[in-house]
Amino acid sequence: MKDSLIAELDRLDALPWSNETYAKKREVLLRLFGSSARDEVRRALIDALPMQVGGHDVQIRAVLFDEHDPLSEKFPDNPWGIRPHHSLVEAIDHVWDFFDVPALTTGLLERVMGLVLIEDRDELLLGYLHVHELDDYQVDSELLDKPKPPHDRRHAVDWIPYGDITMFVGHAPSEATESKYGHKLYEPLRRFYRVHAGLQDGMWHLSGPDGLLPWNQMLDHDPPKNVGGEDEEIRSDQLLSLFGYGDDRTDLFDIRDPDEWLVVQWGEGHLYDTRGTPFGEWLEEQTSLILHYPDA
Repeated sequence: MKDSLIAELDRLDALPWSNETYAKKREVLLRLFGSSARDEVRRALIDALPMQVGGHDVQIRAVLFDEHDPLSEKFPDNPWGIRPHHSLVEAIDHVWDFFDVPALTTGLLERVMGLVLIEDRDELLLGYLHVHELDDYQVDSELLDKPKPPHDRRHAVDWIPYGDITMFVGHAPSEATESKYGHKLYEPLRRFYRVHAGLQDGMWHLSGPDGLLPWNQMLDHDPPKNVGGEDEEIRSDQLLSLFGYGDDRTDLFDIRDPDEWLVVQWGEGHLYDTRGTPFGEWLEEQTSLILHYPDA
């Protein structure tokens, strides 16, 4: 079966979706990820790309795995300054050195099993390969108290009962000082953009400087209207789209104070949290969502 894994995946991709086909594809993909053959691993990587990334022009330039993994590759020149001598841990530490988010960085160090340098339509992206863990109710109850496999792609098959291997990507760093719409960027956000000018996977996206959409434009408010509720006066033009996830869930920047943009929550057509959270603290709180593991 090993020699036909890619052909088996292509065959499954051509079939109509069904629970049975989905289950078979999960197993084949995890076997590809755990393969000792570079072409099989790269085929799985292409499948793991977020749906917004890819197409005929996408190319995998290099993949940095654990230092003991024989398929690990040295990175060529790249916007993040990851050097050929960097190990996986050193590379993650280096990339995130510009922005202090200890919980997120720790999560990345513990759970990311590979960094992927991707070229997509002349843009370089950095992919973070990790496990998308199933929620506890989706896991056989007999396995819940047992230790989970290591976060190492060579143990990919062992993750079959617990989850799938997936990827989110970060855009190249930016020195932008203003948004596309002319807003002077909040200083912590400028520092974050020196790491990634936006993040995304198939289910969520964190806006870069060109994606900080004024909320009145999103709501087609002309002139802007109050959306803060009875006790809170916040006009729709005082909010910027930051983080989209779910059917109607968006976290927004409240930019009324230019020195501290707080993150507020929008859902079901209204603001349901107007207290606001500082950006760094908010980003730390997204760690489990970004890395797809159930909250403890």
